[in-house]
Amino acid sequence: MTNEVDPIDEATLARLVRDVADGWHLPPQRSSAPTWRDRIVRREPARTGRGRGWLGRTAGAGALAVALTVGLSLVAVWISMPKGRPGIAAASAPPASSGPSAPATSGPSATAFPKVLLNGDLPRPSTVLLRVGGGYAVADLATGLLGPSLDGATALSDVRRLADGTYACLCVTMDGDVSGSPTHAAVELRRYDAKGSLTATVGIGDYTGSLDPRPAAKMDQPPNVDVAVTYSSDETLGYVGWSLRDGARWKGGILLVDMETGVVASRVGLPDVSIGPDDQPVNVMAAKVAVGADGKDALVSRPTYSVEHASGAYHSGTEHYLMPASGRPTTAPFAVDRSCADGEADAGLTDGQLAWFLCWSSNGGSLTIRRAPEDGGILPDIQVDSTGLGGTWAVSGSSIYFWTPVSRTIDRVDLVTGETSSGSAPAPTATDRSGPDPIGALGRWLAPSASAKVFLEPGIVVAPGTGSVVYALGIAAEDPVQPRSTGVFVFDRRTLEPLGHWAPTADFVSLAVSGDGRFVYAAGTAQPGIDIPQATRGASVTVYDASDGSVRAIAGQLDPGDVQFASRYLP
Repeated sequence: MTNEVDPIDEATLARLVRDVADGWHLPPQRSSAPTWRDRIVRREPARTGRGRGWLGRTAGAGALAVALTVGLSLVAVWISMPKGRPGIAAASAPPASSGPSAPATSGPSATAFPKVLLNGDLPRPSTVLLRVGGGYAVADLATGLLGPSLDGATALSDVRRLADGTYACLCVTMDGDVSGSPTHAAVELRRYDAKGSLTATVGIGDYTGSLDPRPAAKMDQPPNVDVAVTYSSDETLGYVGWSLRDGARWKGGILLVDMETGVVASRVGLPDVSIGPDDQPVNVMAAKVAVGADGKDALVSRPTYSVEHASGAYHSGTEHYLMPASGRPTTAPFAVDRSCADGEADAGLTDGQLAWFLCWSSNGGSLTIRRAPEDGGILPDIQVDSTGLGGTWAVSGSSIYFWTPVSRTIDRVDLVTGETSSGSAPAPTATDRSGPDPIGALGRWLAPSASAKVFLEPGIVVAPGTGSVVYALGIAAEDPVQPRSTGVFVFDRRTLEPLGHWAPTADFVSLAVSGDGRFVYAAGTAQPGIDIPQATRGASVTVYDASDGSVRAIAGQLDPGDVQFASRYLP
């Protein structure tokens, strides 16, 4: 006879587990004796009942319920689920020391449950590079552990994972601060093994800028030296833009670094710029290089700004130059008449050397796309309305996609033709938000929901290669002080029709896709909910199977600080 049991919603389920965890702790365990996890995981219970919902799967775990309490058996079911469909395996924390037991503490204490959930085979890549605070670290999804910070990889650096699983960094350090602004910058090519340990260091560049002693400059605390790092489309070349004040002039240029050998393959000089009048000092930032869609040419963008001493008025602009991606000398200034008036959020080249600039306004409002063909002609500006809470964009080929996460709207602009198209996704239903599978409930407990970040980085990713979909992170902002994640939305790349929605397991703030397009990775914030035990707090990474949106893995206790993916694509 089969017992029919009414299903329990996941919120209730998660609360039950938390309530039990708050008052339960493991008894002392001899090192020679099998642990509770040994007893559970190594002996999969037979499936003897087919009751409705997830409780139907507990029929074979009756003995565990008697021996380990109701709450523990709930967790055991998750961990030891039979493999009729891809099962959920759990990787526990390292075993406790066999030394003397710690003295008992008064009152209940939260227990750290397994850090990793696996639903089938381990996804590839199983190690991911993350930005953590002011540096980088490697997360191992097999163990749920975050490695130490990569030595010398600061927030100004740019680290890339290579095809062989090792890492290369164009690492930037700055020091010699005067009045809050550095005077010295050093650039090194650093290499790390697959676990993030430093293996080699090569010096690339060393720059020292002079102070601007004028009163107006002291009020603004301008930079004395600046460095910016970008890469070629195939990441075989690194571009190091530099700028420094040298007396009455700003000097700057670009180094092209062979990422395999560490050799500076080419040096490109940029025109000197005056430091400006005494009452309106001019500041010049390091140039950034954006390689065109065809990989042959590159657009160099060098921002400048100044502040009027008397009025406080702010002025900005960007110089542009065109050069071959291989780094031969730049041409004359390019497309200056189409530069942004207030500021440039992004810029690049399409096929055929059509330059585009994404301009923002100091008064807010929509973004503007300006375009400049090689022949110097004038093309109409394109207004983009996707500037709402958390708005973000991604470039793929000759198209740029804009995503507004609160309204769940996506816009595509063809940078060559100027054609625009739009799509939107319906609001998630209650079922979408909670998720139909127990892995969602346990995942949200291990990787707790909290205040979603307004800025998603990145919040939208176009499938790599010939992939036909776009992935984007949503935000619900019923409470503007504490917005929450609404998960991953999937759109057709060409029609912008919604194809699906994947429920969140945490408040997602960053998105990435495996290089082969098989898996989608979402990073969750570490900020805890008020009802989450301290032992379970931490940033998280959830991996979805791109074929059907099922959760393949969750690493739920990575770091007390927030994490972001270092790149949209994970090789």
